[in-house]
Amino acid sequence: MRDNLNVHFVLALKLMLCWVMRGLLCNCRAIPMATESMNRLKRANSLSQKALAVIERLLKLFKAGLRQTISRVS
Repeated sequence: MRDNLNVHFVLALKLMLCWVMRGLLCNCRAIPMATESMNRLKRANSLSQKALAVIERLLKLFKAGLRQTISRVS
């Protein structure tokens, strides 16, 4: 069970980072893409609750950092 959780956790983090990097390279569309991807995973029930909680936390941190960066630039 623990190995299965670790596999899901690593896959979740890789997916999150993939969407974030793709979004950063495409005019900062990372937040909507990562949110949409996370919602798809929730509907599919393919990740554990623990992994989803970590992804949600990372997404919140990323949103906060992106907002600070945008406010500094403008």
